[in-house]
Amino acid sequence: MRWNGYIFKEEDGDRVFQDEEGVFSGYEVELTDEKGNPVLDLHGTPIKALTDEKGYYHLDVLREGTYKIRVKTPEGYEITTLKEEENLRSHLEPEGTTKAFTLNRENLKVPKNAGFLGVLSDMAFTKTLKEGELVLGNTLLYSFSIKNTRTVSLHNIKITDTLDGISDLKNYKADGEPVDALEGLVLSPGSTLTAEASYEVTQKDVDRGFILNHAEAAAFDKEGEELKKEAKVRVEGELLPEITLTKTSEESSYKETEEVIHFTLIAENTGNVTLYGVEIEDLLPDLYDVSFVIRNKEGETIASPAIKRIRNL
Repeated sequence: MRWNGYIFKEEDGDRVFQDEEGVFSGYEVELTDEKGNPVLDLHGTPIKALTDEKGYYHLDVLREGTYKIRVKTPEGYEITTLKEEENLRSHLEPEGTTKAFTLNRENLKVPKNAGFLGVLSDMAFTKTLKEGELVLGNTLLYSFSIKNTRTVSLHNIKITDTLDGISDLKNYKADGEPVDALEGLVLSPGSTLTAEASYEVTQKDVDRGFILNHAEAAAFDKEGEELKKEAKVRVEGELLPEITLTKTSEESSYKETEEVIHFTLIAENTGNVTLYGVEIEDLLPDLYDVSFVIRNKEGETIASPAIKRIRNL
């Protein structure tokens, strides 16, 4: 008479042992009576077996009787849910033993397996640019994604973005289904939470030539352990400094000396970045009553300094 089976790591959630799943090798399996007491061999030693490299164990029993199999739960794991209808199912009940079974001449071989689910928590967090370019006034749309990559559920999920001026997160979805709010949301193993946020490009961003910002995701597992992950994304822009200078006069000719000719010089920032230290110099001698006016791109006067240097154009 023989009892045998596999001690395996439950990885796909079906509670049935499969060859591609991990196993516990060199792991101890103990035979007990129906009351949970150790069964002793002829020498008074508890009857036990060790699993091989494939997680398989077996042991021959000489006496007929009603027995149970006891397997100690490995550290960092919990017993997977009992499943009865499959041959390679997990047979362990919550207390760590199987249901009682009978070994006799009519029932010479009884397979008993034990599956364990890793009590491990982790998540993957990414932030990407979904659409938009670094051009003044453009709207950048960012996408955020949290995936539960381990075997326990996560709750109290929070995403924080440090970019000044970014919108509140919106369009939350869990596995593609809309989520109204993060409060009360439980992210199951293998599930993914996504969200979006938008940001309007400023002149400072264009001057810098890139936008680099960080986001952080936080969540808690069932043991109350907090998980934190960071993600960053850098959006590159093109620096195109350019200045255009034009000079015109109100008069097209003169006839006599001492006539006054009025010149207008316009230096225009025709690039996409702010220019500093701008200076206009006219080589014509004896100019007088020189004045400057600074206007923004809408044509509004923002300064009229009586100087020959214009900064921050």
